Amino acid sequence: ECYLTEWTVWSPCQLSCVSGDDLGFGSVQVRSRAVVAQDPENLLECPEQELEARPCTGGQCFEYKWRTGPWRGSSRHVWCQRSDGMNVT
Repeated sequence: ECYLTEWTVWSPCQLSCVSGDDLGFGSVQVRSRAVVAQDPENLLECPEQELEARPCTGGQCFEYKWRTGPWRGSSRHVWCQRSDGMNVT
């Protein structure tokens, strides 16, 4: 048995950008629904995750930079940070 979760809230309005410059495609918001399967072997019979997009007004372009923490032995924490200070995945 499997089912789709409820829709997530609409994302903030986002522009399509490259290197911080608007590509002129307009802004979009997205939301999704995930699939939950009771038994992993039934996953192939479940519907796929759903994604919806809609146009919106507003949005802004961001730049993204890799950030790194201090070395701890032979490893360190690495993350991506958006130009407004938000850490993103």
